Amino acid sequence: MTKMIVSGFTDILTDCEEAISFKNVLEIDRIRNNNIIFTVCSNNNFKYIYDYNNDFIFMDYIISNTGAYVYDLVNERILFKKNILPSIIKKLYKKYNSTCTFCTLDNNYVFENDNDFDKFYNENKNNVYSVIIDINSDDYLDTLNINYIKLNRNIYIVDSHVSLDNSINKICLKRKIDLKNILGIGFDDYISYSFKNINIKRGEDILDILRKI
Repeated sequence: MTKMIVSGFTDILTDCEEAISFKNVLEIDRIRNNNIIFTVCSNNNFKYIYDYNNDFIFMDYIISNTGAYVYDLVNERILFKKNILPSIIKKLYKKYNSTCTFCTLDNNYVFENDNDFDKFYNENKNNVYSVIIDINSDDYLDTLNINYIKLNRNIYIVDSHVSLDNSINKICLKRKIDLKNILGIGFDDYISYSFKNINIKRGEDILDILRKI
């Protein structure tokens, strides 16, 4: 029996114009009214996902920044957060420079020069929760105390204590849900997870899947 749905966001709930159809929102609302928790998981920053709920809250939980931040929308509470160590942020910028996107909870930042990065670092060194690098792979990352996943041409980096399973477990413990009662939608094989998943091609309509739940 499904007690929680964990769905991908970009190109899964959203369309090519980064919009979520009203039909999908209505289906999610129906699902939630049947006492099934709806959680969204994204590599993007928290504010980007949160703003979709400005007019109508249709999510129970947001897992943002590649798992580094878990937020209870209904009760407006943080369940988990873990920033990347400042020393790691400096090492990543020194190695990869402008190929790095530094993600706080409310924005994404790219720097073309050291002065701009230094200013950002001094103000936000404890506020970076994920980093996106525009490369395919690099053995250097394995020397750092981090976790990362590869997706298309990008690598998504978080602290070593962060993982998708760990973030979902925070919600499971709070709501007393077993992993066998979770249904994932849109999680590809490159991500490690411990629950049943329905694969969906990016850009494919999720509505038919939602209607069957």
